Amino acid sequence: MGYQPYPVREPYTTRDLLTAMFYHRRLMLAAFLAPVLLGIAAAMIARPAFVAQARLLVLYGSEYFYQPVSAQASNSIALDRNEIMQGELQVLQSTTLALATLRAVGVDRVYPGTRADDPLAIDRAALRLSRDLTVSAIPQSNVLELSFRGHDPEVAAEVLRAQIAGYLERRAEIFQRATTTAARADRAVFLERLRRAEDALARFADAHGISNVDEQISLLARRQSANSQARDEVAQAISETEASLEAVNAQLARLPRTVRAYADSERSQSVRVLTDNLARLLVKQHDIASRYLDSSPVMQDVDRQIAALRAEIAGEPAREDEVERTGVNPVYQTAQAQRLTLATQLAGERARAAQLAAAGAEIDARITELNGTARQYRDLSRERDLLDEAYRGLDRSYAAAEIGDTAARSRTANIRVVQPPERPAVSTSPRAMLVVVGVLVGGLAALAALAIANALRQVFVTARDVAVALDLPVVLAVPGPPRRGLAWTRLAKSPARWAGPAGRGISTQAMPG
Repeated sequence: MGYQPYPVREPYTTRDLLTAMFYHRRLMLAAFLAPVLLGIAAAMIARPAFVAQARLLVLYGSEYFYQPVSAQASNSIALDRNEIMQGELQVLQSTTLALATLRAVGVDRVYPGTRADDPLAIDRAALRLSRDLTVSAIPQSNVLELSFRGHDPEVAAEVLRAQIAGYLERRAEIFQRATTTAARADRAVFLERLRRAEDALARFADAHGISNVDEQISLLARRQSANSQARDEVAQAISETEASLEAVNAQLARLPRTVRAYADSERSQSVRVLTDNLARLLVKQHDIASRYLDSSPVMQDVDRQIAALRAEIAGEPAREDEVERTGVNPVYQTAQAQRLTLATQLAGERARAAQLAAAGAEIDARITELNGTARQYRDLSRERDLLDEAYRGLDRSYAAAEIGDTAARSRTANIRVVQPPERPAVSTSPRAMLVVVGVLVGGLAALAALAIANALRQVFVTARDVAVALDLPVVLAVPGPPRRGLAWTRLAKSPARWAGPAGRGISTQAMPG
C-alpha cells in the first residue's frame, strides 16, 4: 500500500491562543499602547465643552398649502408632517443661515483666531458651525431640537439665539417670496405693457384726432344728415327766391316809373254837395236793404232820391282840370325795394349753400378718415382693454396676497420657542471618553496586530502549527533552552522533507537560535 496522509483535525484551544499572544506580546503591546497614548494626549489637551440647547414647536400654517392663482380649491397641495419637518430642518441647516449667524455673533467670538476679512476662513468657519450645530426632529412630534457645542457657554447660547432669530427671518422671507414675489413681478410686467399700450393708443388718437371713434362717427353721421337736410332747404329757398325775384322784375318792367300825384278842377260847389249827398244816400240804401224788402216804401223812397241826385249831377256841365302834378310811382318803388330784398336774400342763401357744401365735404372726408383708421384704433383700444383687465386681475391677486402676508406677519408666527437657549451651567469634558476610546482602539489594534502577525509568521509556535502545516500528527515535542522561551526552529513548509518513507509521524526537537 502507498502512503495515506493522516487527516489532522486537532481543535484550536485557548492554550494555543494564549501561546500565540505570548509569542507576539511585544507587537500587541506596541499596537495597544499607540492609540492609548494618543487618547491620553488628546484628553490632556482637550478643552471642556458647553452644549446650549433649544427646542422649537412647528405649528401648521397656511404657508404649507400651495394653490395656484388660476387653480380651483380642489387642486391645492398640502404637505404632510414629515415633509414639513424636513423642510424646516433644511432651512435651519443651510449654509446661508450659518453665515448669517456668524455675522450676527462675530466669527472671531465663535471661533477665536478666525479672520473676519478672509472669505475662505469664514466659509470654513461656517462648515465648522454646521458640524457643531445639531438639529434634529423628535420622532412622532412637531418639535425641533437644537444644540450647539462650544467652549464658551455664553457664546454657545448666543449662537443658538442668533440661529433661531435668523431662521425666523429667513423663513418669513422664503414664504413671503413664495406668495407675493411672483405676483409682484407679473403685475409689474403687465403694468409696463399696459402703459406702452396706452401710450400707443394716445399717440395714435392724437395723430388722427380721435377720442371715441364710434361716438365720433355717429356724431359725424348726424351732422352729415343735418347738413344734407340744410342744403336741401337752402336749395329750395334759393329756387323760391329766384322765382320771386323773376316775378318782381317782370312787374317792374310793366309798372310806370311816375304817376299823377295831384289834379285840381274848377267844378262848382253844388256838384260837390250833390256828390256828398249821393254818397250818404248810398250808405243809407245799403243799411235799409239789410232790413227791408226792395218793394217796401222806404226802399222805393231812397231809390227815388238816389236817382234824382244822379240825374241832377249828370246835368251839371263838366270842366277841365286846371292844375296837375306827377311823381314817382309808389307801387314801382315798393316793387323795386322788394327786388333788392330778394336779391340780397338770394346772395345770402347762395353763400350759405356754398358753406354747407364745404362743411359737407369736410364731414365726408372726416368720416372717410375715421372709417379708415377705426380698425387700427379699435385694435389698439382692444389690446389696451385686455391688458387693463389682466392687470386689474393681477392687482387684485397681489393685493389679496399682500393682505394675507401682512395679516400673517401681524399674527404670531407659527413657530413657537418651547425652550429658549440658555447659558449652559455644566460643561461636558471629553477626556474620559477620549481615554476610553483610546483603550478600545488599542485593544482592537492589538487583536488586529495579532491576527496579521499570526497570518504572516514563518515559524511554528505550537505543535498544532506543525501538525496543521505538515498534515502529520506530532508524536513528541521537546522544549528548547529556557532563554529562548517558546521559540521553535524554523521549519520548511514542504511535507516531503518531513514525511518518512514508511512512517506515519515525525518527531520535532527544539533547537537553539
